[in-house]
Amino acid sequence: MADLIKSNKFFVRGESVLELGAGSGLPGLISVLQGAQLVVLSDYSSPEILANLERNVQENIPDPLKRAVTVEGHIWGGNGDSILR
Repeated sequence: MADLIKSNKFFVRGESVLELGAGSGLPGLISVLQGAQLVVLSDYSSPEILANLERNVQENIPDPLKRAVTVEGHIWGGNGDSILR
C-alpha cells in the first residue's frame, strides 16, 4: 500500500486516512508525506505498540506535518469513536 501511495497510484492528497492495524504505520506515514489532510494510525491499545507508532511519527514526519497525524489505540469490537474523526 505504501508503494501505491508513494507512486501516486492511490491518491491521498487532501483526504482523511484511517490505517487499522497500523503496525509500524508505513502507509499512514507515507500518506502524511503525500499530502493527506488527516491520518489516524490505529493499532491494538498496547502501550508498547502505540509508543512505537508515536516514535515513528516523531522520527519520520517533519514538524509542520505532525499536526495531520494522530495515533489511537483500538480494540476490535470496542467503541470506535476515538478513531473516527
